[in-house]
Amino acid sequence: MILSMVDKPTQAVAARVCRRWNEVALSQLWKSMDSVFPLLKLLAPVEYFCGFKAHKDDLLKLLATADWNRFHHYATHVLKLKYVETAQTPKLDPEAAAAMLYRHPFGSSLLPNLQELAWTFLHEDSVMFALAFMGPELDMLELELGVSRTAASHLVQSLAYRTPNLKVLGIATSIRAMHLSEVVSNLVSSLPNLERLHIPVYYQTPQLVRAAATRPKLKHIMLDWAQRSAYDESSMEPYFPASPTKFLPKLRTFNVTAHVDTCFQLFRTSEHTSEIEYLLLNLPTIASPVDLKNIMARVVMTCEQLEQLTLMLYTQSGMGINYLSIEDLEPLFACRRLEHLEIAGPSFVPPSAAQIQEMGSSWPCMSTLKLCQSPGPKVKSPVGLSITMLPIFAKSFPELTYLALYLNEDLVQFEGELFPEHQFLKLKAYDLGLCPIPGGGHQNQDVGHFLASLCTNLPALNLGCDTAYPGTIAESVLRREPEWWQVEDAMELAMKIKVKFRKRLERMAQTNGP
Repeated sequence: MILSMVDKPTQAVAARVCRRWNEVALSQLWKSMDSVFPLLKLLAPVEYFCGFKAHKDDLLKLLATADWNRFHHYATHVLKLKYVETAQTPKLDPEAAAAMLYRHPFGSSLLPNLQELAWTFLHEDSVMFALAFMGPELDMLELELGVSRTAASHLVQSLAYRTPNLKVLGIATSIRAMHLSEVVSNLVSSLPNLERLHIPVYYQTPQLVRAAATRPKLKHIMLDWAQRSAYDESSMEPYFPASPTKFLPKLRTFNVTAHVDTCFQLFRTSEHTSEIEYLLLNLPTIASPVDLKNIMARVVMTCEQLEQLTLMLYTQSGMGINYLSIEDLEPLFACRRLEHLEIAGPSFVPPSAAQIQEMGSSWPCMSTLKLCQSPGPKVKSPVGLSITMLPIFAKSFPELTYLALYLNEDLVQFEGELFPEHQFLKLKAYDLGLCPIPGGGHQNQDVGHFLASLCTNLPALNLGCDTAYPGTIAESVLRREPEWWQVEDAMELAMKIKVKFRKRLERMAQTNGP
């Protein structure tokens, strides 16, 4: 227990104390690795595994006489491996891996007890090398494929039936779905214990959805936005099968890219949606707030356990919703369990004070509220909320820990009151997206002081667009960043004063007594 709380150098020292401490310390020291090279060095110099052709004879001799019992002793302690390749990372030769496995006397996996593997691929040669570390005990596999579609296809194809006990599978790549969908589907079909599937945003092809539907333990389907194809795949047909309800298992987490008509079919009954707790809808072809309102009404009726909802409404050029109002989300007021609401894409029409209060009374458990803080590039004139409305949010949402809004340039009126009547009690972060600075950049200190006055503790101030944002950010928006830094500095200073003054009041209250 104690050794799990110290750093690796301390664990290494503890391993040399005595035989009893050795096993305990090694189990912690080697439990989680961020590189394969410490293991390889137990057998031969690293350059032999990278330049196999130049060092073939020397490597084969070393492997033939290696202390495999010692290697296996260390390897059995490794439970987690997270390996990120960079341009400077030595390139591993797959022929060296084959030579190792040929001499390895303890089975087909070099790490027999490995449970979690996350590998970011950048080099083609290391793709097949990674297979040497995967075995039947693997529970979680996360692959980030920054290689060619041929190399990626060979790797995924080789994984089928190699990791039969896999419970979590994550694949991130910018390779188009048409090139990998079949091999990913075959891999999913070979995993009877799969519980969680994380795939790129446009990979919900009919064959992959059908493969996922046959997995009896699958409860979570998620989409990855970090890597997307350079091609515009938002017009792909279909995103999801024409009759999706007969394919869906009962999920708790459901991320889906779909057309409007498919959504109506998805949420026609609660047969397959009654257990959904987190729902993400990516609707790149939606064109009307009326359609969205109707979809929300069906979601509320069929997703009885819904707690988190994300709406991705970044749409194709020339179509879609530019402006969204709280009236368009009115059906969600009936979802009182809602704790997380995120909307991305259009510009959100500022709600009135009465509407904000109605939102708060409808969602008493709301902890994360993100309302279009980064309007899409096709929204030419986004409207923003006045910063003076933030106290209404503080009053209406006492459980809020994360708030994201697009503010306008209205002036802020700060008169030095650091302890206003209504404050955010639990707020940890403001997400300001791509919004301008209130006051037009002429009141940066007052803006910072005003934001600090609304919080009981210093929140993080986050800028920039979300990962799903299409296109590039305008230069005029990027120039706002240094000014927001001034706001952040002023907020930190005001919060220090506020905290010190609050502590002084507390000490005075303790001294004076009741």
